Amino acid sequence: MRALVTGVSGFLGGYVAAVLLAGGHDVTALVQDREQGHDLAAFGVRPHLGSILEMDSMRRAVRNKDVIFHCAEWRDPGARKSRVVESVNVEGTRNVMELSREMRVGRIIYAGSLAAFGDTKGKVLDRPPEDPGRHTSVYGRTKWEALDEVVRPLQHQGVPIIALHAGVMYGPDDPSDVADLLTRHALGRAPIIPTRTAFCWSHVEDVAHAFIAAAEFDRPRRSYSVGGPPHTLRHAASLVSRMVGRRRSSLPVPGLALRPVATGLRVTGSVFPTLRRPAGRMAAIAGVTHLADDSAARAHLGFDPRSLESALPDAIRSRIQQIFEGV
Repeated sequence: MRALVTGVSGFLGGYVAAVLLAGGHDVTALVQDREQGHDLAAFGVRPHLGSILEMDSMRRAVRNKDVIFHCAEWRDPGARKSRVVESVNVEGTRNVMELSREMRVGRIIYAGSLAAFGDTKGKVLDRPPEDPGRHTSVYGRTKWEALDEVVRPLQHQGVPIIALHAGVMYGPDDPSDVADLLTRHALGRAPIIPTRTAFCWSHVEDVAHAFIAAAEFDRPRRSYSVGGPPHTLRHAASLVSRMVGRRRSSLPVPGLALRPVATGLRVTGSVFPTLRRPAGRMAAIAGVTHLADDSAARAHLGFDPRSLESALPDAIRSRIQQIFEGV
């Protein structure tokens, strides 16, 4: 398989490239600087200098590829109307998809997100909603716009795009805000944990294997959830507490009670920019649920996510070790 991976410097993109290499595939990665390209070349990846925001810069990288794994995205919890987030998540996706159609790439695997589905209000959805309602983050909204305005229309036109929607991905070197919150909880530095908030949880390596399986499956669906089992954030925090031998280090607070606080912080953030990020992080987890059924991915793609109980503590432990090794 001749594959191009966008977003290889990100959490999922790096794992997708690693799984491809381990399987003996020919891997090209879109990079934005030569230093990163040299580092990747040492591992057997063919670097190509370009950007998803400049279609012409990708042409040589896309040429003669069997599959493109579009994993590039931008997360910014503090953003409200960030043009950068929208340009990467929506326009960048449009560029990749349109160029892939023009150059007749055999298959495009798109890294979606259950955050795009909006707040599922405790329901486990079996497909992306027609109307997700209000999003709690610019990230979720722009991932929805990319799905609804770019991916779905092109799928209906016959472009071979498969969208895989992950929930909370975790694992070694996890840079996410959820991992940061759980790490601070383990260290006794997170004052509160919202009680209603719930996600689907999957180890990033399990998701990466599902991406490669989607590229190789003969008759795939247009969309899959690769979320993993659903659990509340409070349950995840309890697993971390058990790992460090602490009974409780964060106060459980009803998630809905945090929304007015997040709104107030956002308003204050217009005067004090340092408050924008914590406000965005709070709004993104304040009593929301992002839940979807992954049975189709289990049946068609062999998706077999490890349990949260067996894998999350090790992932958080590795973050704690990195913190203390860096001190």
